[in-house]
Amino acid sequence: MKTLLHSSFYKKIQSTMIIFIIIPLIIASVLSFFLIEDLVIEKVENTHKNVVNMMASDINDMVDEVIDTTNLYGKPQTNILDHMKNIADSETISSYEIYQNYQEISDYLSIAFSSVSSLNPETFYMNKEQLLMMGNNNGLTHEELHNRLDPRLTQEEMAEINPNQTYFLPAEDLNLAGVGETSPRLYAVRAYKDFVANEVMGILYLGISADYFAQLFRDVESGAFQLLDQEGQSLVRSAGYQALEAEDDLLITKAAIPSTDWELVYYVPSGDIMNEITSTFSFYAVIIAVCILLFLGMSFFIAGNIYRPMHRLKNTVEAFGEGDLQVRYPVETKDEIGLLGGAFNNMLDQINHLLEKVKQEEAEKRQLELRALFAQIRPHFLINTLNSIKCSLLLEDDAVHSKKIESLTRLLRANMRAEELTTIREECNLLYDYIEIMKLRSDLPIELRTTISEELESFKVPRLLLQPIIENAIIHGFFDMPEAPVIEVQVTKQLNDVVIEVSDNGVGMDQASRHQILQHIQTEDYTSDHIGMRNIYQRLKLTYKQTDIDILPNEWGGTTVMFAISSKVDPLIEER
Repeated sequence: MKTLLHSSFYKKIQSTMIIFIIIPLIIASVLSFFLIEDLVIEKVENTHKNVVNMMASDINDMVDEVIDTTNLYGKPQTNILDHMKNIADSETISSYEIYQNYQEISDYLSIAFSSVSSLNPETFYMNKEQLLMMGNNNGLTHEELHNRLDPRLTQEEMAEINPNQTYFLPAEDLNLAGVGETSPRLYAVRAYKDFVANEVMGILYLGISADYFAQLFRDVESGAFQLLDQEGQSLVRSAGYQALEAEDDLLITKAAIPSTDWELVYYVPSGDIMNEITSTFSFYAVIIAVCILLFLGMSFFIAGNIYRPMHRLKNTVEAFGEGDLQVRYPVETKDEIGLLGGAFNNMLDQINHLLEKVKQEEAEKRQLELRALFAQIRPHFLINTLNSIKCSLLLEDDAVHSKKIESLTRLLRANMRAEELTTIREECNLLYDYIEIMKLRSDLPIELRTTISEELESFKVPRLLLQPIIENAIIHGFFDMPEAPVIEVQVTKQLNDVVIEVSDNGVGMDQASRHQILQHIQTEDYTSDHIGMRNIYQRLKLTYKQTDIDILPNEWGGTTVMFAISSKVDPLIEER
């Protein structure tokens, strides 16, 4: 079973067909053979019984017909008894009167028993002095019959014969056996008595032809018959009886013949029945075997067609797993395997695309790492240089420029850690440094005001978040040099949101301009010029779960940029 479970899908299909179809079919066939054996034997016995009963009935009818005919022969109305009486003491035909009696009896033998036509009987009559009178259907001549028919019945024996009864004797008992193939096997014997003289006048012999029994037993193909008398002695045997005497296992069927107390016995070798059953079963077994072979051939063909695409698919998977990235499954059909193969090819294409993308990203990552390494070198060099300049200025008592240098240094350090989070208070402190630098650049007396709720001073935001907004206010809002430029930053708590507002008193924007900028920011349009604002918005969206942005006019006539940040911080950002 383990071998089957670890075998190929093709072998599993074939093994399943053999286990669940062919083996049960063979087992069912063998069990059917043994189960129907007794039923077949019982049916055969019933058939044999019907055949034997029918034959016994035929023999019984024949016996009744013979008895009736012999009774008719001795009736007074026929005058035959007178002829028998007249010729009873004659040893030869010595006178015309004896001849007339002789001829009357012979003619009546031919006429009276012609009605028993199915028997084709041989008939003759012998008086008490052994004078023989014959009918027309005798196979022997008068002399041959007289020589064979010894006077077995003496006067004493004849006197003991019941004249009212017909006796049936085998031809052997009368020394008449073996005359020919069609000679009678059985004789009906009837004595006729002169009741006045109380003497037997003669005996009538009626030979039942062997053809009668041959015709009776002809339609039975196997086995043999035997007719037994009331004492169990054999009267007639069919042709195949001698061949069965050596058989030990015989199926015997018997039927009684009421008229004579005889018994008809039918012998059939059990082997013949089993041979018939076996031959029938063998015939069906051959048919089943042919069907199984056809089924196996068809199953191998169908299973091969099912397994072949799967085998190709398996080879494709193995080849791809071994590194052949260009291998593909040849889709030839539109069935489930074809759909699976097509989907697998698409998956391989996607994997190749992802591998190429990963390779490209890895290359870009290496370049970025190299750039980052070089970028780290430059700020450190600049910071160290600026610190040296600041120290020189302090030594020369130039506090103003020294402060400017210090602000620039803090901005550079913050820029080096731009990916980190900082508090809103620290972010606002950096804005003061940035304003100091922008004052130097633009020569504007910019005033920065920051108002932060105490509870929000430690609220974390991305570093350098507000610097692009301050830069836009200075460059775009104060381009006409106002007398007292002011930038105000307010951080408040409104319900569950942290609201950051950056306002200026610059020239402001019309509604169309504000709407256009918001649209560019929220649709991630990288072709526009508002990169700083979009960067702020994307950084807030990545840091917090929900962020809204809006651009509004204020009471100074300038512009207010407002951020509404959900106070529920993303756990990933907190871990970072």
